[in-house]
Amino acid sequence: MKAFLLALLLCALPATALTPMTLGDMLKGYRTHFGLTQTALARLSGVSATRISRMERGLDSIPASTAVRLAKPLDSIFRARYPAGTELWLMNVIARARRP
Repeated sequence: MKAFLLALLLCALPATALTPMTLGDMLKGYRTHFGLTQTALARLSGVSATRISRMERGLDSIPASTAVRLAKPLDSIFRARYPAGTELWLMNVIARARRP
């Protein structure tokens, strides 16, 4: 889970030419990369689908406690699918999230 929390926190930093993604963009990138709907992530995390939608669109902030709740199920899926190769996986997620 540390990799997810670190990535979420890094994306919360002010955008630069190298990090134009928002925290909501990263959340959506993780979710879609794993093939989860907002409803499915809501069920797994206990965070409402409406709130997830608002966070992904940048309408709601993502407090640390909510980030942890969202990271737990994503981390479980990540470990099951990618037992090694965190850096390569993270680059793939970022690339997918940046696509229009």
